[in-house]
Amino acid sequence: MSMKKKIQLEKIFVRIEGGSFWLPNVKYAEVTGIDAFSHKTITERFNLKQ
Repeated sequence: MSMKKKIQLEKIFVRIEGGSFWLPNVKYAEVTGIDAFSHKTITERFNLKQ
């Protein structure tokens, strides 16, 4: 289940394991930011490797 949140983006991290320059093997991506309402730091991880 996904909730919509407004955040101020601080950083994006992409984990790459192997592959090539043109076709990297992306395992996951993490997005970190500050919640617009609570001012707490939020980190969400998106698993991309199947």
